[in-house]
Amino acid sequence: FSDILERRFFVYQPFKKFKEQEMIISSRMSIDKDTISILKRFNYYSIINFYKAPFLEKNKNLRGKDKYIENFKFKYLKSLHDFDRELRILFFDNLTLLESFFKTAISYYFSETNGILKKNSYLLLENYNTGKENSNILNISMVVNKLKKIKKDNEKMIIRHYNTTKDNIPFWIIIHYLTFGDISKLYSCLHKNVYDKICDHFKNLYKEEYGNLPNITHSFVRTYLVASSHFRNVAAHNERLYEFSSRETVNIKRVSDMTSNRNQKLFTIYEGLKLFLSKEEFDVLTEKLKLIIKTLEDKLENIININDILSRMDFPNDWHKN
Repeated sequence: FSDILERRFFVYQPFKKFKEQEMIISSRMSIDKDTISILKRFNYYSIINFYKAPFLEKNKNLRGKDKYIENFKFKYLKSLHDFDRELRILFFDNLTLLESFFKTAISYYFSETNGILKKNSYLLLENYNTGKENSNILNISMVVNKLKKIKKDNEKMIIRHYNTTKDNIPFWIIIHYLTFGDISKLYSCLHKNVYDKICDHFKNLYKEEYGNLPNITHSFVRTYLVASSHFRNVAAHNERLYEFSSRETVNIKRVSDMTSNRNQKLFTIYEGLKLFLSKEEFDVLTEKLKLIIKTLEDKLENIININDILSRMDFPNDWHKN
């Protein structure tokens, strides 16, 4: 009976050797002599299934079967795969900077506001905004429990030093061990007088760089941090980034220089970084991003329009040419 159930409900994907994988690919598209070498380094699934969508014919009569556009070559898939890898590296670096900036700002203004009179003020519920009907309690609990765990972790030399010699670990030290996701939760639970100072902090830094004072709202920062942590996690875990859409919609209403778009895609993350990176850092990000898009465009040899890729990231048409 169990054998009958297995045959009825489970479809097994048989193991394929590298040569068999190459044969499957060659039956659908042109290949080069290095195809097997590529498959030995990169998973078949991570190239074919992750990056095939822009290259498939849009024909309803195919009934879900994949058919690649005419004159298609395996190297086009690999080019998009490589583009996405470069994209992950670029945004991982810049979102890690963003994480560091907010750790600095949060620990400084939280400590300035709450840390003068009471030891370990970051562990006290009274120093957080529990929100309407205590909606923030879960986030506060998660962050405070993480901070308590870090505080007791004697394996970290700096933590052990402050525990044994000072009996107090400053917030600007302990916050270093929080993740980007922890930081986004922490920011959402701050009192208004603290997050107002943080927003003003970045407004003034921006004014120093660009000469004008931007409108950076608390709602924008809160949602932007959550979305950015999602994108940073995708980049860190080698998942597909160029098509990724965050579960969090970034609230850009009334925020200076932000474009009205879907607000869950990579373009919103890119635009938002301008409000936090230095001008030099943002200019470098922009130039590198334009270069890798142009490189992809050249490698695709007009098999598809590069705007088909840009639209999946929510970037404007021909953005890299401006």
